Amino acid sequence: MFDNLKVLAGKLGLPAKLVRELFLATLLINFLGLVSSLYSMQVMNRYVSFGIDATLVTLTTGALIALVLEFMLRKARSQIEQVVCNRALEKAQDKALVAYAGSNYQLLEQIPITQRRELIAGLGPISQAISPMNFSGVMDAPFAVLYVVAVFLLSPMLAGVMVLVIAVYWWLAVRAQNQMRAPTEAMTEASARVGGVSHFLVSAAETLRMFNCVPIVRRDWAAAQDQMMGLRTQLQALQGEQQHYTVVGSNLMTIVVYAVGAIYVVTGKLDVGSLIGVSILASRSLSSFSRLTQSQELFERAVQAFSRLDALAKIPVERQQGHVPRELKGALELVDVSLTWPGQPMPLFESLSLKMPAGAVMAVVGGNAAGKSSMLKLLVGLLEPDRGHVKYDGMDLRQLVPEWWRQQLVYLPQEPQFFDGTLRENLTVMRPDTPDDVLLGWCRKLDLGGYLDAQPRGLETPIRNSGTHLPVGVRRRLALVRALLTEGRVVVLDEPFEGVDTKGAQAITAVLNELVGRGCSVIMATRDEFIIKSATIVLDLSSKPVPRVVNQTAPQ
Repeated sequence: MFDNLKVLAGKLGLPAKLVRELFLATLLINFLGLVSSLYSMQVMNRYVSFGIDATLVTLTTGALIALVLEFMLRKARSQIEQVVCNRALEKAQDKALVAYAGSNYQLLEQIPITQRRELIAGLGPISQAISPMNFSGVMDAPFAVLYVVAVFLLSPMLAGVMVLVIAVYWWLAVRAQNQMRAPTEAMTEASARVGGVSHFLVSAAETLRMFNCVPIVRRDWAAAQDQMMGLRTQLQALQGEQQHYTVVGSNLMTIVVYAVGAIYVVTGKLDVGSLIGVSILASRSLSSFSRLTQSQELFERAVQAFSRLDALAKIPVERQQGHVPRELKGALELVDVSLTWPGQPMPLFESLSLKMPAGAVMAVVGGNAAGKSSMLKLLVGLLEPDRGHVKYDGMDLRQLVPEWWRQQLVYLPQEPQFFDGTLRENLTVMRPDTPDDVLLGWCRKLDLGGYLDAQPRGLETPIRNSGTHLPVGVRRRLALVRALLTEGRVVVLDEPFEGVDTKGAQAITAVLNELVGRGCSVIMATRDEFIIKSATIVLDLSSKPVPRVVNQTAPQ
């Protein structure tokens, strides 16, 4: 239990000054918490015994003042805790964003997508655990000793009874918490399994129906849900057991304190007012411990989420430093390049060397799974070769600043995706200051004018679910517009004609001719025979393990 608190405390990273302020505020709050017990004792011993109204007024006024001060201190502490929790959550969110957006692409892609989703979902348990309420519970728990000391001054025997009941309750609560650890970890794994099936249900409605996948999906769904239900039932039983301990512990504390205290009152060793005060102090002391133990499940889940996030953050981030040349012409050279996906016995290709002059056209060809998309990712810097060098204008790609380099590219991936936002925001993400007339000009060149005219909101049309609701041909051409706005000199396109109708393909061809006319270096993974025949170089990845390079025209 304390290990979890230690881990979370380290994640909060509190400055020493702030710790001192919180400690002082908590100390004053808990001292003022003694007032209710003292008030009860004084009312019973002084006012009830002597009936002097002025005494009651004085005692009540003092107690109300203390109550107001305690409220103000708790409010101030809660505001400080809220700032601390918000900062900690911002750090966790930034860490997740950097891990996903800045980590090495090749290593990140090795993590199954369902696990990556679970890592992002882990921010939920972190935000639930790191809250002002839980923070206050942790801060108040050690001061339960203050109430035990106060009772000890009134009756050492009753203080011993308090400590005994609290110790038994603590032992039972910690045992229940330890029993939750294994099912909580298993719940995370089961959640990833359910997430995989859920993703298919949500994103593959057509496949689900047309290929009669329901029986198989029902089997996997039932198995995953049964596992989740079993783990959930087990956790709920343990949570209920912990709550039972709290209720029984509170009642037991009251019974034992009054049973022992009554004997002391009868024998004249304790007065009735003190017994009532002891009862209040005992309840507050147990309540402080119970608040802490009831938060432990949240703390456990948060620590597990932080652990997974830390593991993700250990993936090396892509470099940010490098060289920025004054000019990029786009001459490509591959020197003894080899690429192997981790866990695969054979390389996709190896010992590949070629030279492509600036302004040339290279067609990358090959059968399915030959490595065409991987080759293009290698040429744009998403993947790094196991051996060899990828050079542009004589400079190793690894020496260039990634952010600058990507602004020099016109890149169309195999599966174009968009973020949730307007069409304009998506298309101008690389050039946010692009005028609408320039943006619309490219859309018309790619035969998207009719599509835009059909949208009531035009460029303000919202894009959702990565743009998967868009027709394939429209999605690819919109992605090409997004890429073209960089005005880059190196054009890398993965199957630009796939899913595009004849008119759209003609528009893309016209744009390609324009790019070639401007002297851009064009690299395409394609099956289009006309493009292959027109290319300066044909790179055939079907030839294994060394690809075949065909120079169809002499380099200029």
